[in-house]
Amino acid sequence: INAGLSISLPFIKPLGLGVAGIALAFSIAGIVNAIALFIALHKKIGALDSDHKVFASTSRLIAASIIMGIVVHYGLYLFDPLVNSLSVIGLFIQTMGSIALGGITYFFFAWVFRCEEVSFVLDKIRRK
Repeated sequence: INAGLSISLPFIKPLGLGVAGIALAFSIAGIVNAIALFIALHKKIGALDSDHKVFASTSRLIAASIIMGIVVHYGLYLFDPLVNSLSVIGLFIQTMGSIALGGITYFFFAWVFRCEEVSFVLDKIRRK
């Protein structure tokens, strides 16, 4: 299924996405593949998450990731007037600044959403 979608989706002409269509096709194929594998695993061994703890945690992490992606995207525009984006070092500083902003945003929102993984990482940092 994954290979079929990855190969066929970029060639859908009405979308006219070009190279972006290839990335979209791989993303859609990956999501479909993950759902199909989850269904197959559910049929084979039964309920994996009867109390929906994994689903809730994953949903919070996805929400934090979406917010992070938006911040990283607009962070590039934030740093653009501050550096010379026509030079390699300027692009590097712009990219690193945006990535740093995104990382801070991700951990902040993961903490706000009370994701267990962030508490685990913070506990490890505090112990050292």
